[in-house]
Amino acid sequence: MRSFIANPHHSSARSSRSTPLAIILVTLAAIACGSSTPAPAPKISSTTPLDAAASVALTTKPSVVFDRAMAPLTATNFTLKQGTAAVAGTVATSTDGTTATFTPASALAAGQGFTATITAGTKSAAGGSFAADQSWKFTTAASAGTTAPALASTSPTKGATGVALNAKLAAAFNVAMTPLTGTNFTLKQGTTAVVGTVANSADGTIAIFAPSANLTAGAAYTATIASATSAAGVALAAPYSWSFTAGTAVDNIAPVVNSKNPADTATGVAINTTVSATFSKSMDPQTITTATFTLKQGTTPVLGSVSYGPGTTTAIFTPASALSISITYTAGLSTGVKDMEGNALASAISWSSPPAPTPHWDLRRCCSARLEPTQSWPRRASPRSRLRQ
Repeated sequence: MRSFIANPHHSSARSSRSTPLAIILVTLAAIACGSSTPAPAPKISSTTPLDAAASVALTTKPSVVFDRAMAPLTATNFTLKQGTAAVAGTVATSTDGTTATFTPASALAAGQGFTATITAGTKSAAGGSFAADQSWKFTTAASAGTTAPALASTSPTKGATGVALNAKLAAAFNVAMTPLTGTNFTLKQGTTAVVGTVANSADGTIAIFAPSANLTAGAAYTATIASATSAAGVALAAPYSWSFTAGTAVDNIAPVVNSKNPADTATGVAINTTVSATFSKSMDPQTITTATFTLKQGTTPVLGSVSYGPGTTTAIFTPASALSISITYTAGLSTGVKDMEGNALASAISWSSPPAPTPHWDLRRCCSARLEPTQSWPRRASPRSRLRQ
């Protein structure tokens, strides 16, 4: 019990008038502590495409990442519209419930505006729901022009030697492409075709060839991309091939992060900064997304986009808007991040700037009908406490 000095100028009449208020406060605290806590509303961590994105690939599949597991979404509560016209498609929810993807039934119209929406009432797995519609807009790329798509980088690089036997191949383009397949992205050992599967990044700029079995030690290989077209319908000017030589062993070494920018505990960071992580080896672009490379303000995810291309070792998170001044941000990489041989980070990594000294309230003691500040601030005695003297 805290003690306060009584003020003789306060009458008992005032004390009696304050009694009902005290009773009400104690009653409300008791009711609050005895009632069950409703599940918190979910939040959107990131979207693809970003809100207001332009020149989006016609083959894009809008997706959304949530801050918690959701009840499976459907085309009823995850919609896509071109203007006011609904776009036909299907919706799939990831196994962990945190990501939903809308796959249009056909390519999107060129040069048009689209709106993706998670409708009000959409629930998390725990039962929390959105109070209002959550929407983001984007515009697709214009009709086909005259510029042909081109290879921006490859992994392994042209002429590489000692390539791990369990390596995948990746090709990055300067524009979004119509999804490549095993027909127009091939790998040969001499004249013998290598069996494998081809996957494409969500934005259409990266294709990955995964051999069905390890490469042969010391063998020479040639990868070729032919008859590929951009999402706008422009064909690759000519087939592109590159060769490399396999090494003698598989790579089972986990990648590490060699550097971070901004550095851990950095202060005075520009509000328009991007966040980057440089790895010890080439990474699998498909594993570096807004689900595995995150930025948070406290526990609130920051909306943004992630970029990483084969042939590089640096991943970049670009916030969708300027950061707030004098606020702590924490960047994180999950163990879902893998290298081109399939090795994951040994453990999740996070780094942040030191917190700004701001006061806050601790409501954890509500059940004793007391609210205690976490910092010592001056308090004024209530009429009843003054009269205890």
